[in-house]
Amino acid sequence: MLDESRVVSDPALIGLDAVEHHTAPNRFRSDTRMGQLISMTAQANYLIEDNLMLAGGLKLREGFGRIARNNILVNNTLHPHVWFANSQDVFEHNIVMTDINPF
Repeated sequence: MLDESRVVSDPALIGLDAVEHHTAPNRFRSDTRMGQLISMTAQANYLIEDNLMLAGGLKLREGFGRIARNNILVNNTLHPHVWFANSQDVFEHNIVMTDINPF
């Protein structure tokens, strides 16, 4: 697992597990509170784009270089858990129905 200090000193480490962006547009639905699309710990270089998330949110934790854009989050929000200061994560051009929840 990459830690923040190693990535700050050598940003090229971010791409070791994923040279190209991983992407797949989808429709997600969850009727539970924990039914979020989750980018798991230490994932890097993911493109989360053009998704419709019904009653579920997007949880990003402890990763690097992920881009979440052009998604629609209905009845939930972004959950940026344990974001590193220099994660280079981007959350842009999304439609979010509730306030962002950092917890």
